[in-house]
Amino acid sequence: MTSDREPPVELICLPFPEAMALWLLMSNPGETDPSLDLRRLHSLSVAFVLLAFGAVALLAWLRAA
Repeated sequence: MTSDREPPVELICLPFPEAMALWLLMSNPGETDPSLDLRRLHSLSVAFVLLAFGAVALLAWLRAA
């Protein structure tokens, strides 16, 4: 049995930051927090992924040199 504090199954397929933000927004619909703006959160998660890929590429390039 799932409790009401567990995220719904529909959020499992989303990237972690977006899923967490949607879960928080759905659990407290009366509270609107501007820090949970999904566009800003999506931009930050894309920037994080690009930074991670860049770091991996840099490490691979330095190891190959």
